[in-house]
Amino acid sequence: MHTVIDDYSRVAYAEVHDDETAVTTAGVLERAVDWYAERGITVERVWRDTCAALGITPKHTRPYRPQTNGKIER
Repeated sequence: MHTVIDDYSRVAYAEVHDDETAVTTAGVLERAVDWYAERGITVERVWRDTCAALGITPKHTRPYRPQTNGKIER
C-alpha cells in the first residue's frame, strides 16, 4: 500500500501495488500530486529527487516512531 497524506487537511491518497520500487513509488507520487491539485491542494514537500523534479521540498517522519507518523497510521 502506497499512501500520501496532506499534512494540513489530513486528506489521504492511496494505491495498492505489488512492489515498493522507486519507479512505482515515484509514479504514485506523481499521480497523488495531480489528484491533490484537482482538489485545490498544493503539495510542497515529500522525497528528494522526485520532489526536486516536481518542485517539492521533502518532509520526513522519524523511523520506528509511530508517534511522529500518527496521521497515516490512523
